[in-house]
Amino acid sequence: GGILSTTEDMYKWSQALQTNIILNEDVTKKLFSPKLRSGETENSYYAYGWDVSRTNKNTIRYGHNGYNRIFYADLMIYPVEKVVLIWLSNKSNEEFNELNKELSRIILNPDYVPIIPATDNSANREFTSLIIETIKSSGLNKAREVYSAANGSPALLNM
Repeated sequence: GGILSTTEDMYKWSQALQTNIILNEDVTKKLFSPKLRSGETENSYYAYGWDVSRTNKNTIRYGHNGYNRIFYADLMIYPVEKVVLIWLSNKSNEEFNELNKELSRIILNPDYVPIIPATDNSANREFTSLIIETIKSSGLNKAREVYSAANGSPALLNM
């Protein structure tokens, strides 16, 4: 399946699902109730298209996401907290699912302190200077090699 939408329309959809505008209460309850799927030996956390899980506060979270190498979409509903997180991107990246969970932690836990990368530090400034000097002295292709060799290095974007 697939969908083209806006964050505003996705929010309206989440509200319609939670207030029984589209489906009656019984059908909505079934929609968000996890089902045991064929071949599984214990309860599944998957309902009719929805991931159903518990938060750290033991409240319910409903989620559905998808991506296709071009687009990424994620909708997370926290009905008890009355929070809806919607992530739509024209860049597909499976790690966005973790980003939505991180945003959830920030919003739902007032004591949560996220790790914020300290991008302006001496290691990053030196690396930027190295790339600029490499471009000037040896060209763009050599600078790409230098960058690729260092990409992912713990010395860069120190946390």
